[in-house]
Amino acid sequence: MRRIALALVVVALVGITGMSQYFYAFYHDNTPGKDVEINLTNTMPWAADVLINMYDADGDLIWTDRASLAANAGGYWALSDHVPAYNLNFGVVTVESSERLIIGLEYFANGQLVSIDTVYSELPSLDTGELFWLGTYYTQVAPAFTGMILMNPWDFPAACTVTAYDVYGNVVYTQDFVLSAHEAVFGDLRDVLGQSGTMWGHLDVQMQDRAVIMAMEYYNRGCSQLEIDNVTDYYF
Repeated sequence: MRRIALALVVVALVGITGMSQYFYAFYHDNTPGKDVEINLTNTMPWAADVLINMYDADGDLIWTDRASLAANAGGYWALSDHVPAYNLNFGVVTVESSERLIIGLEYFANGQLVSIDTVYSELPSLDTGELFWLGTYYTQVAPAFTGMILMNPWDFPAACTVTAYDVYGNVVYTQDFVLSAHEAVFGDLRDVLGQSGTMWGHLDVQMQDRAVIMAMEYYNRGCSQLEIDNVTDYYF
């Protein structure tokens, strides 16, 4: 009996380790009028086990699901089928997988598709004291403006520093953030940068010990007047 119990524990631990082999994170917005459809594709010629966790802006777990994807097959989830819409229902979704995935994301506003994005890079595990950076483009050239969402995909607090540079290379904004576990914060760049004909450039995000991710919402851009981009690739 003891041997059987020990064997079951070992199998469970192997399953947990396999599930956690690949770890992804991205942005969702399920506030009133918004929705996200998740498409997971298994890139391997054998089955992949996946665990999806969805959090709101406060970092509260609001939905979870497990699935097995057949070889080279996909799975589909419309988040509005599983959670209600409310003002703080935006933030990070994490996906743990036993195999490498390609994640297709479709963002909807008022029932209309407004943006499509693809995530395929895993979250890095940072060594203690190691600095990492990610960066992205913003534009405040009227009538366009940009929303910034910072997200912590981990079970522990994460800190980062956001710095905005204008087109001439000048620092026009900097702020330190400490995010609780799975917390997300939204910032309207009009509040800190305003708008002008030359107000565009890049955002630099420096982090240490734990990696954060971000998403950018570009308003009054594109045919739908909204473009959403996940920023999960680290340049250094």
